[in-house]
Amino acid sequence: MQDIVEDQEPWHDFGEGLVVARRHPNGGGWVAATATVAESAYVGPDAQVFDNAEVLDNAKVRDKAIVFGNAKVLGTAKVCGDAEVHDSARVYDRAEVSGMARVCDRARVFGHAKVHQAKVYEDAQVYGYAQVRGSDTWDDYYDSEVHGKAQVYGNARVHESELYGNARVYENAQVYGGAMVWDNARVYGNALMKGDGDFHPELYDDARLYGDAKVYTDARIFGHAKVHGDATVSADSRVFGYAQVFGNASVSGTALVLDHVRVSGSVFGAAMVCGHAEVSGKAKVFDEALVSDHARVFGRAEVFGNAVVTGSATVFDKAKVHERAKLSGDAEVCGDDRVYGGARVTCYDDDMQNIVDSEWGDIQQQQSREFDRVRTKELCRLAAHKFGDDTARQLAVLLKQAAYPDLTQAGIGIIECNTAAELLDRISRSNTRGT
Repeated sequence: MQDIVEDQEPWHDFGEGLVVARRHPNGGGWVAATATVAESAYVGPDAQVFDNAEVLDNAKVRDKAIVFGNAKVLGTAKVCGDAEVHDSARVYDRAEVSGMARVCDRARVFGHAKVHQAKVYEDAQVYGYAQVRGSDTWDDYYDSEVHGKAQVYGNARVHESELYGNARVYENAQVYGGAMVWDNARVYGNALMKGDGDFHPELYDDARLYGDAKVYTDARIFGHAKVHGDATVSADSRVFGYAQVFGNASVSGTALVLDHVRVSGSVFGAAMVCGHAEVSGKAKVFDEALVSDHARVFGRAEVFGNAVVTGSATVFDKAKVHERAKLSGDAEVCGDDRVYGGARVTCYDDDMQNIVDSEWGDIQQQQSREFDRVRTKELCRLAAHKFGDDTARQLAVLLKQAAYPDLTQAGIGIIECNTAAELLDRISRSNTRGT
């Protein structure tokens, strides 16, 4: 190796023309005269260090890795494979950057952290024993990125996913398979987010995912919502506002859980739980049922079909409320009771006044109108969050103009459309077909 070092000309092309350079005595790699590499550091025969970069202490740059710009690699850190560290990035302590990884801008990777086949940039940090990994199948783009002011630390794992904004993933949390975490969202504890193919769960705004909770497929958690305990949120469901999903809860399908609700039971299908409502125990709310206001569903109770439970109504034990039935006021349904068809049960205060109306006609229409009104309001909230208030107002007008608005398709449109114009055009065409 000594002969190699002495025989080489003091010039090397690092990609932008020949510059004064030398072979580093510890490893034989090329080092530009403008760069600083300690004698104790290692630069492998195919590695390069140039510009104003520094490799100090016992750091190692191996294989075909390059360090350039104003980057620094310190301590016993390793940069290997085809990795690049550049700009003002820092890799230090016992950190390792490998594969086709890129650490750039002002990013920091330190502690015992590992970054493999992923990109960490802007002001992002990866530290502790955290790992950020991309796919081992290279397709000329990064499927795992940490950027903005995002941080991954503790024993957290981020694989083939994206973090940005002020997002944090830490402790033993895992974010896999195309999941996205951004804004001020937090994933911690033993929580898991996992996408699947074309399905990518998202956590954003000030949302929290922690404990042993899990979020799968295309679910969205946002606003100030919290998902924790052993809860699972999956499919195309949405949890937002100040909602809490916890315990052994399950939220799936296209269900909406929002406002200040607390759910530790099961909500699925196209059901909606909103207001200050609670669904707990082994209770189930599903199909296109609506539970709102201060209503409570618990025990082994079920609310399904197009049923509406509102006001301060309570459904518990093994009771069932279904079809187009409606409970409101302070009504209670318990035991093995069933309320169904077009029945309406209303009870105010201590009067225990019950009105049971089995006629379908006007009652069914009233139930449907109220359900549609609430769903329209929440769809407009979603549209405002994604496209802005002006789009939400236009959407509200279009849905009001339609004789028979397809609210399910409107919800799908909000999710699938990339622009406000595309959404409004889709709803307009849907209205035209419905007339």
